[in-house]
Amino acid sequence: MDNKLSNRRQWFRDGVNFLGRAVMEFNDAAKDTVEVTDDLPRHNPLDPARGFLRPPGAIAETEFVVRCDKCGDCVKACPEGVLFAATAQSGAMEGYPVFDPARKACFLCSPLHCVNACKAGALNPVADISELAMGKARMNPAKCKASEGDECRLCHDFCPLSGRAVILLGGRAAIQASECVGCGQCEYHCLHNAGRGAITTLPRISGMAV
Repeated sequence: MDNKLSNRRQWFRDGVNFLGRAVMEFNDAAKDTVEVTDDLPRHNPLDPARGFLRPPGAIAETEFVVRCDKCGDCVKACPEGVLFAATAQSGAMEGYPVFDPARKACFLCSPLHCVNACKAGALNPVADISELAMGKARMNPAKCKASEGDECRLCHDFCPLSGRAVILLGGRAAIQASECVGCGQCEYHCLHNAGRGAITTLPRISGMAV
């Protein structure tokens, strides 16, 4: 009886240790793809806990994962190669379409080719791009070049809804979250053209408030 109890305890300890190692390995892998900018970590598009940036016109997340059949038609239809299928790192979300503005932002093409290619009803057409709701951009002013006296306004100039989603206040850009559709153009150009990471695009389902 004592041996059986001892074996069970050892089995339990081994299981806990294995799980702990797995979590640590996952966190180490995530650090390779997630840049931390002060108190705002850059969104990792393959992290289920943070939510996913879906293609334009995506219906509510709970319905999207039911309707989407992972056919990949929206990914193939994207003329800019913005969309890609989530990998095994995303667990049960593997195969569903996502995009990462740090890699390539959504151009909000007209017409929206991904929406037209979707036959499953997971992506809905919109009358105007302002009706889209992929996510919300957030700015860390401390990382913005303008905070150092630079006249950088790339996020404003490249925003498809410039003057609404990104406005200028005293010559400095500011994000109007209520108008932002989450295309990620501001994040992409801030990171690659300005060499900064002042902006992060958070998905509509996220562990952080948007």
